[in-house]
Order: sequence, then C-alpha cells, then structure tokens
Amino acid sequence: MVNPTVVTMPGPGGDIPADCAATGTDHAVWPWTFQVLSVYGRRQVAQVRSGGAIGTTPSGSPGAVLHDKLCVWARHSPSGMAMVAMCRLIRGLCTVRSSRRLIGTTVAVVAALSIAGGVAASSTVVVRPGDVGTSWLTADTRTGGSVSLVTGPATPPLGIGSLQMTTTDASGSSNAKAQLFNYSYIGTPLASFDAISYSAYRSSSSTNSAAQTIGLNLEVDINGGAYVTGDFTTLAFEPVYQPGGVGAMLTNTWQTWDAYHVGDAVWWSSKTIPGVCAFTCFVSWSSILAANPNATILGGVGFNVGSGWAGLFTGNADALKVGIAGNTTTYNFEPNLPTPANKSDCKDGGWQNLYRADGSAFKNQGDCIQYVNTGK
Repeated sequence: MVNPTVVTMPGPGGDIPADCAATGTDHAVWPWTFQVLSVYGRRQVAQVRSGGAIGTTPSGSPGAVLHDKLCVWARHSPSGMAMVAMCRLIRGLCTVRSSRRLIGTTVAVVAALSIAGGVAASSTVVVRPGDVGTSWLTADTRTGGSVSLVTGPATPPLGIGSLQMTTTDASGSSNAKAQLFNYSYIGTPLASFDAISYSAYRSSSSTNSAAQTIGLNLEVDINGGAYVTGDFTTLAFEPVYQPGGVGAMLTNTWQTWDAYHVGDAVWWSSKTIPGVCAFTCFVSWSSILAANPNATILGGVGFNVGSGWAGLFTGNADALKVGIAGNTTTYNFEPNLPTPANKSDCKDGGWQNLYRADGSAFKNQGDCIQYVNTGK
C-alpha cells in the first residue's frame, strides 16, 4: 500500500498542473478527486471519489492515475468526448481507462502501463453479468437500448449463453443505441492487432433494416502518444460492408464475422482521418493502418448497435476474439448459472441443472463430480 495522494481534477478548460502531484483547484462543475490506493508491480488501482455538486457535473466519469510525481489526467469536452493528457514514463506510456456511465459512484480505474512483456498469453475469458459495469462498460448506451447476458439463442458458439443487445426505436428519431466495451486495450498500437472476430445472431423478430446488425467499434487515437484534440475517431466494422453485403447476412443463425481477415476486412471512421473520410469511406484495415501507422487504442473495444435505426432490433454476440502480437483472447459471454459446490450437488440428478464456470453442461453425474474434484 502506498501513502495516499489526493489531487483534484481541474475543470474543463483548466490547465494541467506542471507538478502532477500538486493539489489542483476545486471547480464547481468538475468536483472529482482521485486517490491512489495501491500499486501492484507496474499496475496501479485508483479510486474515483465524488467531491459533491453532482448535479452540475458533466455527463462523464473521468480518470486520473498517479505514478510518483507523474500522472495521467482525463477530462471531457462539452460534447462528452474524453480528453486525455498523458505523462511519459521512462519505461512506457501511462494511459487511462474511463467511463461516462459511472456518475456519483465509487469505481475502480485501472491504469495500464504499455511496457515490454505486458501482453498476456492466449486464453478464453468468461464474461458474466457481474463483469458489466466493472471490466466491461455499457459506454454510450442510450434510452431505448439495452445490454444483457442471456441463455441462447439456439446453440451459441461458446457455452450456453451470449450477449444480447436490443434497440426499441420504431421511428429512428430517438437514436436508441447500445454498446458494451472493454477498456483493457488502451494504449495498444493498431499495428499489433493480428486477429479480430466475433459471432453474431440477428433475430427474425427485428423490424429494422436487414443491413443493420451488431458491429464492432474501436475508439482510437490516430497519432498515438499524448492526446491532442482532433486525434480521436471511432473505427467501425459492420457485416454489411464485407464481401456479399446484406445478401450474406442471415436471421436466426449464428454467423462468424472476421473483422481483420489478414488486413482485408472493411472498416469506416466516424471522423475524417488520413486515408479515410468520415462515415462514407469504406476501406480495408490495412489501408487505415498504412495511413495511420502510429494509431493506438484510446478508449473502448467492443460491440455497438443502433443510433438512427428505424424499427426494433434484437441480436446477440459471442466468441469475441482479439489477437495482439500472436496472442489471442476469446471472450465467452454467459449468464449467471449454478455450479456445483460439492459432490452431493451432483447426485440424485442434480448434475442436470448445474454447469461449469464456462457455461458448458455436464454429460452425467460422474462428469459433474470430476469437475468438483479437478475443476475440469
């Protein structure tokens, strides 16, 4: 445990203090304070605490991380976009994770230091309802949009469940929208991505355009390094812009979409950036990278639906794969399911209503007991 150091966030438009460790000045419209709680190797955990006047706080929860006398400050512009000023460390770049959904609460903000050797081995991560709001955030989900982890539909690619996303805007006028983002990739260069894919399912109950289904978003700093106004864009992948177009998109069927495809997958950008105009230029991943070789992840990586979609949408996603420098993490989305606590839970037919932690079912009582004994 380090000695707590408290600083106060400067208000929108305020200058970043020259000495990051110095206490800033309270601002009525931005009364957040940040306190370092503990340091684990080169990772830090900070606590975000409300300083009052929540009613006048902009729609956002910023993040700030201290490292001795170096820190990372994040604030939001009037439009709600995160503005990040970063200090460089000798061995890497401090970056910050933030959420616009966590107003008035105490949350954990983890700073990832992009240092050599920090990439995890390939693995499968099970995402449960308890992870939504912690390691996964609903980001810019708006009225009329919803995110939940459910059983099914049909037979998902992994386990027995999936992420369900809906929008309920019959006219398209209210901009109903749903997102689920992971922020653990902040600071990762786009050049190090070598796999991005997911499986999606569009329900036949959907009444919106058949061209609209679950897509991927990457929040990106096109120049990397310290954030400069104008560097931000959202890169978007949508199945309709891939070979085959809407004709290749099915209903009531799980389909796998390769958003990398050896660099040939087609993406678009929410802002005009080198090599890509805003919204209407559909170009390959390789082309984006060639025109923006220093681009890094600035915010979330995850799923997006809605915003101007006329009609109702229900769809599901699962088996999100993200490959970084040869190591792939697969995210398996599952609802909360009962698991056996002891061998007795497996007996007298109990195994039929129990599951492994990854959501897979048991074949029989012996299979259940083996899991209790070995975890496999």
